[in-house]
Amino acid sequence: MRKTNLFLGLSLLLAAILLVGCEAPATLTVVPSPVSEEAAPAPEETPAPEVEAESQDMSGAAAKAVDLIGAWAEAGASETEAFDYTGVDGNTYQGSFEVDVLPLFTENNLWFDGAQACSGCHFANSENSYHEMDLSSYAGLMLGGDVLSQPPGVPLFGESEISATDFDWDHSKLRGRLRNNRMPPGWEFDITEENRDGLCVEVSADGVSVLPGEYGCELNGVGVIAAWVDGGAPETDSFDYGDAQLNFERDVLPFVTEADMWFDGSQSCTGCHFANSESSYHEMDLSSYEGLMAGGDVLSSPPGVPLFGQSAVGETDYDWDHSKLKERLRNNRMAPGWDFDITEENRDGPLVLHGEAISTEEAASLPGSGECKVKAVDLIGEWTAAGASESGTFEFTDDDGAYCEGTFEADVLPLFTENNLWFDGAQACSGCHFANSENSYHEMDLSSYAGLMLGGDVLSQPPGVPLFGESEISATDFDWDHSKLRGRLRNNRMPPGWEFDITEENRDGLCVEVSADGVSVLPGEYGCELNGVGVIAAWVDGGAPETDSFDYGDAQLNFERDVLPFVTEADMWFDGSQSCTGCHFANSESSYHEMDLSSYEGLMAGGDVLSSPPGVPLFGQSAVGETDYDWDHSKLKERLRNNRMAPGWDFDITEENRDGPMILAGTKQ
Repeated sequence: MRKTNLFLGLSLLLAAILLVGCEAPATLTVVPSPVSEEAAPAPEETPAPEVEAESQDMSGAAAKAVDLIGAWAEAGASETEAFDYTGVDGNTYQGSFEVDVLPLFTENNLWFDGAQACSGCHFANSENSYHEMDLSSYAGLMLGGDVLSQPPGVPLFGESEISATDFDWDHSKLRGRLRNNRMPPGWEFDITEENRDGLCVEVSADGVSVLPGEYGCELNGVGVIAAWVDGGAPETDSFDYGDAQLNFERDVLPFVTEADMWFDGSQSCTGCHFANSESSYHEMDLSSYEGLMAGGDVLSSPPGVPLFGQSAVGETDYDWDHSKLKERLRNNRMAPGWDFDITEENRDGPLVLHGEAISTEEAASLPGSGECKVKAVDLIGEWTAAGASESGTFEFTDDDGAYCEGTFEADVLPLFTENNLWFDGAQACSGCHFANSENSYHEMDLSSYAGLMLGGDVLSQPPGVPLFGESEISATDFDWDHSKLRGRLRNNRMPPGWEFDITEENRDGLCVEVSADGVSVLPGEYGCELNGVGVIAAWVDGGAPETDSFDYGDAQLNFERDVLPFVTEADMWFDGSQSCTGCHFANSESSYHEMDLSSYEGLMAGGDVLSSPPGVPLFGQSAVGETDYDWDHSKLKERLRNNRMAPGWDFDITEENRDGPMILAGTKQ
């Protein structure tokens, strides 16, 4: 045992040295050309020249790493013969195991910046190599994992057994480990795999309790769910776990509905999977027995993917060991260290070309790539910062850091007057804001320079609301960062999933009734005098008390009973709305904006709590800790009320689309 531990320690030390000291080459050198699928020339007949790659060629030949391995496996997983794969441009290219596949297992920094090579941990068919697995060679890959176990070998590429050639990449062990994000998000990778089954638990006649920070025990979170599934997944009947009798409602459901059940700071599963709706990830509701039984992708066709290993939704042939839920709970994301991406955009790995990763920008293959590409919101900001002139040119910096020149007529005005510009199917801004008249929304004309300068609410008293941060209409003290227009273009509507309503009747949330018993929402009703935003506003205007009561309408309300549910409960803003705490549940990196909306203390701490300087006030205070509340100019009111413009823009929880599309503008200086 001591000798094994010594070897293990040395191997981990070696892996750490490799991780820190090795960097993948930054330059791509060999670029294959498209070939016809009918007559693909053999590699020995047409050796690829060792030439510097063109950016556009790189983009065509690049492919997602997981897809590239799949193409090789499906072509027979040969060590020597060339195989066809599809590049990102849709053309067919040829690759080889030695040049294109093996580096995906043996190179550091390939799967992401700082990634250890797979072979750093899986380097030999020995006891001190994880899973007795050798990913450093063709022979090792074909032997699979657990080579010294009995029976020996677990196939990596979907084969029915070691040495068989019936490869099935879509159902293979390797594809599953490469693609599956570890759930719940934020779980640290543990090379010993001690934390794979979740926190240790204690069971008693009173039910299950988790032991924070303790892993590697016989009784654990995954085990509780396993015992329930193996007992027939009963909704009301009890089941055995250890020496205790447990039940679903008390002992199983909290593992998907409560925070901190899997690790310190873990998000509740229902934070992202809260309803059978499009705005709930995988159209999945993990908040109830019925939701769990309905499975994932409920709105898809065919509907439903079983979570507990059943042959189909509604069946009772549960198979926990081969279930989707167990796989997502237990599988660390490989390569270790990969960031969790809630959009799953990174599930297939990076774009690669001949064993080296290339960036999305390198693979863009857009006309004029590198020629004054810039985010739409940033371009308006640059024009504004330069004085918002109608004539003449203004300078801006493109996405590549180069200096460009643009004009209002050619580069800025189309952002307001062109359909399909902000996203596919987007209406032009001027479609709704076309004149300074009562039947143009906000009495606003976004079809011309003069209209933009007059701003919104032109017929109101006093007339005009500046769009570009000016102190007043006709002033030239433009302040884009604090402007009305930037706020409307960039702010996703919160909570996610809120429908755009051009009448803006739903901007303040559902109607509410207030009484001596507190606040109750009226499902489906909008446009009332008493509403969700109004409740929070009254609390803030009353000094945001934690325990004292405040007035709203004719009733006396309090924070705990009447305000907190608007951020901690579902269905408070619209039918099917997610709780705010689903994404903002702790002052941790894995909670969006490092923000905790689950308590009074969390709300007062604000957002970006771990940043420097720490904390962004939510209620209009001049700083976190101050009591000069200003609800009308607060961050929270802005996020709750502002529909995302242009109308129809999908909510993106990563906020990647907040600055609009990448557009081609101006000319290089």
